[in-house]
Formats: sequence, structure tokens, C-alpha cells
Amino acid sequence: MKKIVYSLLLLTFFNTQSIAQVRQSGIPFTLNDAYRSIFSSETYIPQTEYSAPDLNKLMKEDLSRVHGPLDNKRIGVAIPVDFSFPSAGSFTTLNDGRQVWRAQINVNGALALGLYYDKFSLPDGVKYYLSNTNGKQLLGAYTSASNPDDGLWANEKVQGGQINLEMDIEAGVDVSQISMHINNVASFYASISYLQTYAPDSVSAIYWAYGISSPCEINAICPIGAAYPDQRHASVHIEYYKTGYIYAGSGTMMNNVRQDGTPYLLTASHVEATNSTLNSTFSTWVFYFNYETPTCTYTGGRPDSTQTVSGATFKARSSYDSASTQIVGDFLLLQLRTQVPTSYGAYLSGWDISTTAPTGTSIGFHHPSGDVKKVSTTTSVNATGDFNGGQANSHWEVKPFQNGGFEEGSSGSGLFNPSGRLIGDLTGGNSQNEACTTVNSSGVVMNNHGEYSKLNLNWLYVYQTPSSAATRLKDWLDPDLTGATQIDAIPTTGSNTAVSQLNTTNNTVAVFPSPSTGMVYVNGNFSNATSAKIEVFNIIGNKVLEVQTSSSLLNNYPLDLTAMAPGAYLVRISAGTSMITKKVLIAK
Repeated sequence: MKKIVYSLLLLTFFNTQSIAQVRQSGIPFTLNDAYRSIFSSETYIPQTEYSAPDLNKLMKEDLSRVHGPLDNKRIGVAIPVDFSFPSAGSFTTLNDGRQVWRAQINVNGALALGLYYDKFSLPDGVKYYLSNTNGKQLLGAYTSASNPDDGLWANEKVQGGQINLEMDIEAGVDVSQISMHINNVASFYASISYLQTYAPDSVSAIYWAYGISSPCEINAICPIGAAYPDQRHASVHIEYYKTGYIYAGSGTMMNNVRQDGTPYLLTASHVEATNSTLNSTFSTWVFYFNYETPTCTYTGGRPDSTQTVSGATFKARSSYDSASTQIVGDFLLLQLRTQVPTSYGAYLSGWDISTTAPTGTSIGFHHPSGDVKKVSTTTSVNATGDFNGGQANSHWEVKPFQNGGFEEGSSGSGLFNPSGRLIGDLTGGNSQNEACTTVNSSGVVMNNHGEYSKLNLNWLYVYQTPSSAATRLKDWLDPDLTGATQIDAIPTTGSNTAVSQLNTTNNTVAVFPSPSTGMVYVNGNFSNATSAKIEVFNIIGNKVLEVQTSSSLLNNYPLDLTAMAPGAYLVRISAGTSMITKKVLIAK
């Protein structure tokens, strides 16, 4: 049930911002000195109120239910709403013709709110902002660059039970071209610790207490995790809507053999239990990067700035049977709809499809109970695991973890071998002879026995018919069929698109001859740049040569690869916003 009232709001914003989904710079008109006097007096803003869910009841349900090996971590409930621009707000017109549209959404008693949109499209000249009651948390500006192709979108959580919405509209913009409709407001009660810094002092401590994992878990920044920075920065927290609730999972960004920066993300198929292959299913998923504590022993306050990307498209998955506890393959590969900003410091993890169990210390990063990022290590990985009596040898069996473990919300997180390459994603497991039996906030003991779905099994995944690119990993992670069995991690590119394809008329690239005895040549004409960079990678992703040219016109540019061992190599040419990768074979 909703009701629209008019709230007396004295706008008292502070000049602090959180880092939100990919956004443009800028501040709202209400914070601009040129217009501050207009908004400094008491102003009436339409407020739409929705009935708050009983969060205590939800948390009691979490505590009382029987937790199965494939349960996902529930962190919030979705409230169906009908909230639209412009009817839910009001306009203020400035002297220069610019307009400010403002509205409020209020769910009394909520700890944090998130908005889910089934229509979102902004024309040029519009900036959209969200903030909490005291103005400490400011998200935006979102602009036409934020528009999803399908109109489906979601934003990260806002502290408290009230969200202030503001659209700043340049003079001359046709407001009828603005499309915004919110169909769900999410009320969160877990995975909210980072919001403590935005809350009033009188209630801030409660945010650190809700949704915490077992005290047996180890912060990712602790020494055993700090030794694997690329793997840590490739691991993300996921929040997603499913059947009226919001759930949490974990995932890992993945490199591909082209090393072109395509932002692939791997998680578990059972995380999204409907077997959907529709892009619309994943359009409102929100991916949190660097959701971790700044120090090993940190116990309160803001863990770190949240950095998020909203929306993904489907690439491949194994079929999941929700009626069975047995699982063979358990993988879901997505591609983020936008690139990960360079400022996030994120990585695309390397991987290894070897069938041999690793020896030495393997490591995993995950978000148990939707909590800040944790680390687990083991020296006990064997290749003969299965999940609840399913296909033999389908999983890497960890038994036990020597440090840490996992919980609900860890599903889909990666297991990295001693070389730091991804070898599987977490399906589940149980607790066996756990030395630490202290329960988490949902009353569950940390698991110390895990089963990770094997990357090598999911590479071609023969257990699903008909077989296609949508049922296996190889087509996406080795699209040129090089036969690579392992590659290393690289930083995300940070560009606006995964790969800027070259114009086939004005920009043509050739790398020849192939096969070659070692001397190869590059032809290319990049009209959008003044120079070009040429990088050569071997089959496992190691860079073996880099050349910076002084011109973007490449005319039989020589690359001397005579010292290289026979085999396949990738030649990546970058110029301005364009990047293209070619394969060359060295045969001697």
C-alpha cells in the first residue's frame, strides 16, 4: 500500500559522495552555489510512502529455516510499487530556464533501500541523482550514458528508509523524452555494513551488526589474502532480485585468450535457479567491487568505498535442476553491460583448465552472508569430488580449509590454484569437524568442506544437449580456438565498451604471414589516433613483446619473433579507443 504526502524537507546536503555505478561527474543543482539560495529555504517535495516489510520476521525466518547445501543468502525483500516520472514528483523552474524535478520515496523503518526500474531512459541534458536523508550519501550523476538498451536498471543501496530523487534538466530539454518507472523498492536488512558511515550517529552501529558472517571468517586484506591482489580484485559481491526477494552471491571476473578486456563474470548456475538465458533476467543485477575492509583487524565503520556496475548479459550456463540436490556442472557466465572503471583497480582473473589437482596452497575470495570480502585457504584439494552423489569427479573437493571457510552468499566464488589461476567456482558443501562453531547472524556455522565446479569440466560441458556456445565456456574464453589451457590475469581496460571494433573501411589490420618462421608484419591505419601500441602474448597469456609506435599508420611494420618458441601467439594492436587482436603461428 502506498500513499502520497507532502513532506517538509530542509535540504541539508553535505559535500560527500559515495562512488556508485558508472556515472558522470557533477553535483545536483541543489548543491550548486549558483542556485543554493533557491533551495536553502524550506521546500515542499512530494513524498511517496510504502508499507515497510517486517524485517524482524524475515530475520527470524532466516534463523529458523533449515539451511540446505544450495541455499542462497537472502538480504532483502522487494516491495512492488508504481512510481513514475513525472507524476510522483514536482518541478522547480530556475531563472535561466533549467528545471529541477524532485521526489522522495519513504519506507519507514527500513535500514537501506534500493530501486529497481522497468523503464529507464534519459535524454541528453538530464542528470539524475539519489541521496539519503542527511545527504551524506550521494549517487550520480546518471545521464544518457547510463541508459540500458532494454530499459531495465537498478542502483546500489541507499542508507536509511528514505531516498531523495533529483533530476536536473537543462533548458530546452523535452521532458516527455524522459522515461523512468520504478516497479520494485528493495528493503535491505543484511549486507549493509558499509552504509554505517552515512547513517546518523545515533543508529550507525546497527549497520555493522546486521548481516555479518561467522567470526571464523578472515578479512580478505589479511596477509594470506594480501599476497594475491589480482585474485582479490577479480572477486565481486553480487546482489540480485528473484521472486520477491533480494539475494547475495559471489563471482569472479575472467580474462579471455584475446585479452581484449571483455568484462566476463563467472558465478554458479544455482545462484539463479530458473535456468533463464534471457538478458532481462540479469539486467538488474548489481555487482560490487572492492567491498572489503581496509585493514585486517578492522571491526567497524565503513569497510571501503563501494564501487558498482549495474546489469549484465547472458553468455553461457549449465542447466540447474532445483528439484534435485545433485549437481554435475554449476557455472553461469555473464558479461557486464559496461566496462569496469579503471579507478576500481579491478582485474580479470587468469584461469587453468588442467585436470590435475593442485598441490600447495589454493585460495578463495568470497562474500559469506553478503558480508565484506573474506579469504579462505587450503592445501587439501582433490580431483575426485562430486556434489551430493552426482557425476563422479565433477568437482574439486576441498576437505578441509585450513583458514576460513564459506557460507550462504559465497556461492559462485572462485577457487584459485597456487599459481593464482581460477580452476573452479563454489557449488556448496558442509561443515565437518569445524574447530570454530560460532554461528553467524543467521545462526549458521561456517562450512569448512567445499565442492567447486571444475572449470575443465565446464569448458566443453558434454552433460547438456544440445551443446552450443550457451552451454559451455570455451566459446567465450577462447573464441579463436587457440587451444590455450591457461592464461594469466590482466587489469580491466576501463573503456566504455569491451572492445572498440575497427571500422572495416577506414581501419584495416593485418598480421602476416601465418604460419611464420619468426618475422611477421603488421598493416593498419587507425584514423582515430596518433600512435599505436603492439603487444604480443604467448598461449598462456604472458606478454612477450611490447612496442610503442610513433604513428597510427602501420605499413608492413616488422615484429621480430624469431626468438620465440614455436606455437600460437596473439598480437594485440591498440590505438586511441580501438583495439584488435590477431592470432599468428610460429613454426620452425
